[in-house]
Amino acid sequence: MAKGTSSKLGMIGSVRNFVNVVREIDLDEVRANAEMAPRLLVLAPSEEDAEKLAELLVGTPRSPYVYAARLDAPPRTGHAFDAVVAFDPSEADPIPRVAEALRARELQLPIVAFGGRDVSDEAAAEMAREAIVVRALERAPAFGRHIPAFRPAAVKAVVDETARANAQFALVSNIPSIIPVIGSLMAAGTDMLVLTKNQVMMIYKIAAIHDRDLHDQRKILGEVAPVVGAGFFWRTLAREAASFLPLLIGTLPKVGVAYVGTVVAGRAADFFYRYGQKPTKQQMREIYQQATDALKRVPLLLPGRSGSNGA
Repeated sequence: MAKGTSSKLGMIGSVRNFVNVVREIDLDEVRANAEMAPRLLVLAPSEEDAEKLAELLVGTPRSPYVYAARLDAPPRTGHAFDAVVAFDPSEADPIPRVAEALRARELQLPIVAFGGRDVSDEAAAEMAREAIVVRALERAPAFGRHIPAFRPAAVKAVVDETARANAQFALVSNIPSIIPVIGSLMAAGTDMLVLTKNQVMMIYKIAAIHDRDLHDQRKILGEVAPVVGAGFFWRTLAREAASFLPLLIGTLPKVGVAYVGTVVAGRAADFFYRYGQKPTKQQMREIYQQATDALKRVPLLLPGRSGSNGA
């Protein structure tokens, strides 16, 4: 069979596998979570400062998604909120006091200390947004969908977490390949299925963050599949090449491929939803390079994210 024909058949096989995986995923829970409006509590020494900080964080005054209050008069409990931002320039760490007042530990409510010197510090606000969506990761699509100021941070959190999860899975899934023949087949099949499902879920969350209609799931994944297809296909080719290497040599390439391929797919999808067009070849090369550089800075072999509430 000619090389070109073989490549085309491989691409067709990849697309068919992608479609089959999509059919097996239930995205209704993701949609329901994303469509449920987030609730953010902002606390500051005065009501005026709390209102100003709330506006800085969400980019609009009097947002229906934010409740602003004084530090000394917070709600009796934090059960109605997804996250809390506390600002107290006179105290090094206001979190313990706020956590106790809101019963944050029992509710697993993330609390973020606003690190700016005043309530106009945009850099500190961006850091707070990033901390919120990382600590309330399940609600990241909702924050990004309903509050545009949170979108960059929400996309980054979703992509980073999925890439990390895929890298960790690639590491673990390579262990069965020690068993001759059967172990290799088990690892390859499970690897493909889990990594692709995670990427599909990630792309759907990115669509949710960008306020797309989530009810037509096939349309969402169909329109973005050509955009991220290079990421899926490249990951598959590189993973297969790495599978020929011995365990100790082949594991790290598989981990890197899973991580970089997921980041590329996520950032390509984000670009498409943000600008309404596919990245150019040059932009895709830049995305690959950025993903590869990011891989060097990520502690992939450590257990999951630090999902503490900061209290």
